[in-house]
Amino acid sequence: MQGNVILGWDGALDENLFGAQLSAHISDFNGTGSQFYNWKYRYINYAGRLAWTYDERIEAALGFSLFGSDAYAPGHRYVFYPTLSLGWKLTDDVKLRASAGLTGATEAYVGIEGLETDGRYLYKQYYTWTGSFVTGMGPNFGGGVSGIRPLYSGSEDLTAEKSLKANVGTDARFFDGKLSLTADYFLDLRTGILTLDRTLMDYYGAKTAYSNLGRMINHGLDASLVWADKKGELSYSLFTNLLFARNTVLEMGEVGPKFPYNAATGHPYGSRMGLECVGFYELKDFDLDGELQMTEAVPLFGSVQPGDLKYKDQDGDGYIDDTDIVWLGNPSYPMLTVDFGGQAEWLGFDLSVLFTSSFGSTVNLLDYSAWKPFLNYGTAFEWAKGAWAYYPEAQVDTRKSATFPRLTTGQNDHNYRSSSFWVKDNNYLRLKNLELGYTLKFPGSSVEKLRVYLSGQNLFTVSTLLWKYKMDPETVNYGYPAARSVCAGVQISF
Repeated sequence: MQGNVILGWDGALDENLFGAQLSAHISDFNGTGSQFYNWKYRYINYAGRLAWTYDERIEAALGFSLFGSDAYAPGHRYVFYPTLSLGWKLTDDVKLRASAGLTGATEAYVGIEGLETDGRYLYKQYYTWTGSFVTGMGPNFGGGVSGIRPLYSGSEDLTAEKSLKANVGTDARFFDGKLSLTADYFLDLRTGILTLDRTLMDYYGAKTAYSNLGRMINHGLDASLVWADKKGELSYSLFTNLLFARNTVLEMGEVGPKFPYNAATGHPYGSRMGLECVGFYELKDFDLDGELQMTEAVPLFGSVQPGDLKYKDQDGDGYIDDTDIVWLGNPSYPMLTVDFGGQAEWLGFDLSVLFTSSFGSTVNLLDYSAWKPFLNYGTAFEWAKGAWAYYPEAQVDTRKSATFPRLTTGQNDHNYRSSSFWVKDNNYLRLKNLELGYTLKFPGSSVEKLRVYLSGQNLFTVSTLLWKYKMDPETVNYGYPAARSVCAGVQISF
């Protein structure tokens, strides 16, 4: 069931224009679920807006939304979201803009294994089967019995996530309109993010507990610049688009680390955390019995041999463990993307070019099975040739040139864990598209014009990830680089 009511008013006084609007929207959806409950989505939204314009130069608007959702417990279902926007046209070519407002997540989507609500109705308590366990009864000590356990700890205090957004921007033209600029600086402070609370002790008694403790801030710049001009028979345009964005996790329910450098809090969301690799273990690091020398820190992730990765003991306690985990790099998404190119036309010829680039993201090679050669007797790729190896009887010695740890057919918990050895930068510049064409016109003919063209896609890429690790920087899949193509064609207009 859907219902929507809107009431509006417009008025004018001298050079002042006014506008006002009130609305109410209600939605009641009942579906069919399968395990725990019937799918239900019920919400109501009361909204309003008051706008003012003076002399077509100054604009201001106030707005609000009072949104209520049945995803939360009574008393926590409604949230008030105010907004404010301002605009000032300094001249016909320059306009300034600013806005701020509070928005929110209408639903609390959290993935909980065994829970089909996607995080809705977390104020209620849901249960699941414990699985079978032996009671010790029966002739063969059988008598398996199953029970129920809570999926998480329900809380009536949960409410909607909120986001305070602010934006300052400009739209401007210079040099008689040849140069156009659009730029926006934005700030987004998210609070009340529904987060798994890891600060609760194991003896708390609940397997999972969620609360609105998550906080994160994001800021950045979104800008576009275009230059368009004509010189005689030549017309052309050049452009660039830039997007910079960086976020920082302020609170994520992280268990208090032993050392500040162990914390993921304070870094961008999804940052790479792990051990700092300082090379490979060498023969001199072990005694004649194959045990680590007393001067070497003892790794607690499994036994090691010459050729395994060697990690830095950050706290100097003589052990390599989780207290030596540090920030390794940015997340998988970029901080900066830049596109640029242009178009030109001259005496029937036309040319267009587009470059794309990305900076500030990383790749963890361990996310791809190709980087675990011979694991479970699987395939090995060319980088396995750089593995550490020392077999003097076979005249094999790669100790000085090794670029990969020793090979093994089994899971190596010491080597195959997140570390600076596996985390690689993913910066690239790509010629995305290049096209050259020529157009013939036929006045008075049934054929208006004919254009022939030659086009190429992904003609070249500057990328260490591609050159060194054979991974396409856009798709980030080993062995499947973006297809490079060149094609010719004819376009006929009648």
